[in-house]
This record gives sequence, structure tokens and C-alpha cells, in this order.
Amino acid sequence: MSSSERFVKVVLGGLLALHALWIGNHLRWVANDRINPWKLGGYGMYTVPSTGTTLAIMDMTDADAPALLTSRDIDASGFMAARSWFNYRRSFRCLHPSENSLRVFLEENPQLAGVPILLYFSDRTFVRKPVAVRYREQGRILVDWDEEARRFHYESRFCGDTKTGSIIPGTQ
Repeated sequence: MSSSERFVKVVLGGLLALHALWIGNHLRWVANDRINPWKLGGYGMYTVPSTGTTLAIMDMTDADAPALLTSRDIDASGFMAARSWFNYRRSFRCLHPSENSLRVFLEENPQLAGVPILLYFSDRTFVRKPVAVRYREQGRILVDWDEEARRFHYESRFCGDTKTGSIIPGTQ
């Protein structure tokens, strides 16, 4: 066997080993609900139904009776585009949306300045006992404003991880 044939076999064996490691890692992330099983290779996709992420946006002015905002009330197209670019179709379920996507959302909805809002993400998930498919909270972002409504503060919670920050709309 020549050295070039040996080199090709070693490279192919290494690639096969890396691929097997990726499959194992992908299945581990799927089992722990860290990623969407239908993305990034999809090795775990037939273990659960396809995940359908929904986004509900609520006016939290009255925290006891939050009001659901509809597409007639708000425009979320820029937010969805910025969010998709950052985390395409929520492949990584536990990844917080970017500050830029929140900024874009609040800039395209100036009527929400000063209004506390909640962005509620839920995914269609497989429940084992009893066997069913249900929507389950994946994460939430609570947005609150300072007194002059010039800066908003957010608290993002996904998969038990909390991220906070403050943003002035119109700035980068």
C-alpha cells in the first residue's frame, strides 16, 4: 500500500470518526432539549414531531390581565428577520435572542415605547407521559422602560438561564 493510499484512508477514517461524534453530540443535545432536532443535521428529527415555535407578544401594563397583541397592533417582521439571521428558525432553542433583534422590534413599533411587554416563546414538544404533543414554554423576554421611555431594560429567560441588559433604541 502506497503512502498516498494510506493518507486517504487515515483522512476518511478521521472524517468518519468526527461524523460519528457529531451524531452522538446532536442526539445528546436533542435529548436535553438544547437544539431543534430537525436542524443541524437532523439526526434526532424522527424521535419527536417537528417543533413549531410560536411567539406571543403581550402588553403587561396590567400584569394581572396581560393583553395579547396581534399582527394588527404590532409589526414583528424586522424582529423575525433579525432573530432568524442570528438563530435560524431557533435551531439552538436555549440561545437568547440578540439585543439587536430586540432593538429592531421596538424601533419598528414606536407605539410600544413606555409599554411593558412580554415576548413569550413556546415550542411544540413531545410529552412521554401521557404520550402527546403540546406547546411548552421555551423562553420569555420581559421588556420594561425607564420613566422617560428612552431606554428599555430586558430580562431574557431561556432554559433556566437569565440574561439582562439595557438598550437605547436608535443606537447600535
